Amino acid sequence: MNDSAEEAKSPIDEAIAHYQTALSTVEKAGSILSKRKIIEMLLSRDGVENLKESGAELGASQYALLIDLDERLKGLGETIVKNFPIASYRQSINPPESAWWWFLESFAPPEVHKNDRFDWLWYGLTVGSMVVVTTFGTSTAQAFSSEGFDILGTFSTVSQGVAMLLVAGGALTENGKETVENVLTSVGIPPHFHAEAIFGTSALMAAATYGLYTNLPNIGEYYYKQGNIASSEGEVVTALDLYKRALSFNPDDPKIYVGLGKVSEDMGQLKDAVSYYDRGRSFNDPAALNGLGRSLVFQSLEDVGWTAKIDEKVERRADFFLVAAEKLVKDEEKLLRRDIAINHGILYLSKFNLKKSPVQEANEALDNADNSFAQAAELEKELPKETKEQGKGQCYLKIAAKIRQEVNYQKGQTLNPDLPKQAQACYGELYAAGLNPYDDTKIYYSLYTSRVPLEVYQKPGNQKQEEPKSEQPKSETPSSGEAKPQPTP
Repeated sequence: MNDSAEEAKSPIDEAIAHYQTALSTVEKAGSILSKRKIIEMLLSRDGVENLKESGAELGASQYALLIDLDERLKGLGETIVKNFPIASYRQSINPPESAWWWFLESFAPPEVHKNDRFDWLWYGLTVGSMVVVTTFGTSTAQAFSSEGFDILGTFSTVSQGVAMLLVAGGALTENGKETVENVLTSVGIPPHFHAEAIFGTSALMAAATYGLYTNLPNIGEYYYKQGNIASSEGEVVTALDLYKRALSFNPDDPKIYVGLGKVSEDMGQLKDAVSYYDRGRSFNDPAALNGLGRSLVFQSLEDVGWTAKIDEKVERRADFFLVAAEKLVKDEEKLLRRDIAINHGILYLSKFNLKKSPVQEANEALDNADNSFAQAAELEKELPKETKEQGKGQCYLKIAAKIRQEVNYQKGQTLNPDLPKQAQACYGELYAAGLNPYDDTKIYYSLYTSRVPLEVYQKPGNQKQEEPKSEQPKSETPSSGEAKPQPTP
């Protein structure tokens, strides 16, 4: 009976049985698996497949058994792939791709390198680095773009943006990750170090971006110095642009506001100058306080026509700022001390009407002006000869002397013609060397606005005596364009 039953087995049943036996043998072998047993098992599965392709028909029970056996084989995939070079076997046997049992790698979980276990940490740190890059990179880009991108700003912003896109894409997107991994592989970095390499790159980017951000004041200093050069060469529009760029990088540097105030004065924009000096004043900077007091005086002089007495409220405000500047300036800052003294003297010269005012009022103001101008003249002796507007303090002293003798003129008196000559001569020298437009206008009106007739400079009976006049520089009032008076000695 048993013999006849065995003879009744079909070829497909025998093939499945052989496959089952080989599979069981491998399962029972445990850690002592051999290459021969593995190959026998896989070939037995080939036998089943060959019969199916030859037209052998399987019943439901046969299919059920075959499916169970295949599931058991798939379960062995990890063990087989880990211990045997299945890819090498394929090269010798060359099975079709449909023979999945020769491709058991797909049923084994990917091998995780010990270094890959912490990839989640590295990618998390990469994201954190990208947050740092984005935060400080945005601030840096805003600083560069506030006055329009120049070459330095364009290079910095574009390079940061491209690097950030590459690294962020490698950490956050599949396509980006694949691209970055290909790049890393091409430069010889093993796959199990890719996450670390991406984090390292992002950390370097974060450090570079933060370093650039912390150096924004230094970039501002560069633009400030370039602005000083442009200003000294008379390129006031270029200087204004450079100072504004400097301010974008270092908005807490008072000397930039002072530079903006000075170049605004040179451009005849007193309102802007007052605004810039006022912003610099908030840092208790003596140069800004000096500029603010000076600009307020000139602004008021412009309003009253340059010869009348300035507004008393403006007078008090300007005096407050100039006194504050005197208290804050350091002893070694001789140029600034000179400028403060000159501006204080200009304030005193503006406290009375040049054409008509009480003699006592004018003399009191002139006494104070003389003290300030004398202080400035002493400080000028300690300054280099090439200092801008060198000799301005001494020139204002001569102008004050010319005004004083006219203020104190009494009928029948002959005035000294040398005083206006000396004042006109020093004015010409200052003008030729490059005089601030508002000093220019103040000196002009102080020189050529007279309280006395021309004849008082001539001795009686000697009408041919040389008159105390010289050809004066010609310029216009900085803002109003009002024609200046003709010289009257």
